[in-house]
Amino acid sequence: MTKEWRNFKFVIVGIVICVIIFSIFKSVSNPGSLTIKKIQNEYIGEIVDIYSSRKNVSPTFIKVKINNSKYVDLSVSKKVIDYSEIGDSVVKLKNDNVITILKENKTKSFPFMKISENLRNHYTFPSEWKDRWIISENK
Repeated sequence: MTKEWRNFKFVIVGIVICVIIFSIFKSVSNPGSLTIKKIQNEYIGEIVDIYSSRKNVSPTFIKVKINNSKYVDLSVSKKVIDYSEIGDSVVKLKNDNVITILKENKTKSFPFMKISENLRNHYTFPSEWKDRWIISENK
């Protein structure tokens, strides 16, 4: 094996390591990306279950049937859990941080995701949302 070939392999290994480190750093550097994605999504459907992912813990999730074959599990506040019942309708519009629960003759809206001050001030947080949903910080 020639010296040039060995050096070439070290350069390739170094580049691969740098790419891996960069991708890890990039994914860690945006802690609010999941919150932002959840706000960007739309959920319209019917509550089919209210549950906890752990035993002996109060419910923290609602399972929503959003079409005939698709279900989504939403982590929501205690206020939403306390107000909701199986069979209620859920409306969470795209790019909105409000979830609305519709009962037979009542409708009530709640903040969907908690937006911390750190996330709100993070450079990746959409600028058009900076001053919206301030109440959600107190979810």
